[in-house]
Amino acid sequence: MTKEEIMAIKAGRELDELVAEVFGDIFQHPYLGKLYHQFKGENEDYGWHAPAPVSTDITAAWLVLQRLLDQKFRVELLAIPNNGKHACYCDIMPSEIGGADERTGLIPADTMPEAICKAALLAKR
Repeated sequence: MTKEEIMAIKAGRELDELVAEVFGDIFQHPYLGKLYHQFKGENEDYGWHAPAPVSTDITAAWLVLQRLLDQKFRVELLAIPNNGKHACYCDIMPSEIGGADERTGLIPADTMPEAICKAALLAKR
């Protein structure tokens, strides 16, 4: 996907599914369970867990950040007050800085979980 396509997606199920596709079966959470995981049932049938709400729930989005940190990415979060709301930004870059093109740049969004998810997708493409 292009940066423009990723930026056009609103927080919600579609963005959650994209994050799940990129990061695979990596998340364990006490109440969210696994993120978009295919499993084999007792009768050899297959089913799917729904993706965790990583683009709308900061607790779930934090798991995305933890995964990036485990992969040696550097992450910067920024929230700026703006008329009673906050403008949220996320920037992700490799831990060993190369060229400026290796970082996502400040990715804006209405909420921090959305900014984290979009920046994560851009960092991993």
